[in-house]
Amino acid sequence: MDSKRRDFLRNLGAKTAVAAAAVATPAMDYAASFKEELGRVSDEFQQKLSSTTADLGDRITHLGNRVDAAAINLTYQQAQLNLIFLLLVISFAIDGGMSLAWLLLP
Repeated sequence: MDSKRRDFLRNLGAKTAVAAAAVATPAMDYAASFKEELGRVSDEFQQKLSSTTADLGDRITHLGNRVDAAAINLTYQQAQLNLIFLLLVISFAIDGGMSLAWLLLP
């Protein structure tokens, strides 16, 4: 009985080693191919991320230029309004001076 148990365990160990080797080899090949595929996907993702980042940077630059142009345009319009009000005040001053001179000088 003892020798049958030893033979059984010895055969079981050999069969287990063969099964482990049979399973491990395809698993190693699968892991290597998965690693290569993961590397390709990672490279594609990195390229897309780089191009998207560059595109986003260009859009932000363009948006900044548009905001600067709008700010310059608003400053110009504010200067125009200030000039119009200044001319209006000068016009009222001249009109008031002329009316005062017409009243005071007979």
